[in-house]
Amino acid sequence: MKEVTTMGKLKPMGKLNGNITILVSGDYVELEINEDNSGCRFVTMRIDPVDFCKLLGRQAHVPCTFEVPDLSIIGMYEVMTDIEFPIPVDSSYQPKRKEIATETVKKLPRVVEDGWHPSTYFGSKGSFFSKEVDGKTVYYARTNMSKWVDLETAKKFNEMEGYNVHALNRVRY
Repeated sequence: MKEVTTMGKLKPMGKLNGNITILVSGDYVELEINEDNSGCRFVTMRIDPVDFCKLLGRQAHVPCTFEVPDLSIIGMYEVMTDIEFPIPVDSSYQPKRKEIATETVKKLPRVVEDGWHPSTYFGSKGSFFSKEVDGKTVYYARTNMSKWVDLETAKKFNEMEGYNVHALNRVRY
């Protein structure tokens, strides 16, 4: 497990909604806490079964280990959209077309300047295609990209065509 130290201050998140799962095996009991908006696992805790029984018996300060992911997306909303972009060569059957598409999508101004995170999965049937542009065949790649935004920005994206905001349908305004 990675050791983490915090140099800055964590800002208060306020009240969050989520769910908890308790998984029991012979060696340990694992508790997972997920946050609803982002759909992310907030914390994963492992505890010895004997110590878990102590907790059920209302003993306090029982030792455990836990793992916390990147907290910057907790309480945020994931916005996704598709992106199509030209690739520099005829890569319809070229073995390196996935590498070419991956490098190209990472350099697109929309991705770099606006903070989108493109998927580098180009394994579906529609990932590569061609179009006729000004009488020439231009080869394209297609994938999706996402970014994490606050509630107000998520509402704006939700009203725009071509964007999918995850978990927004569960929010009570």
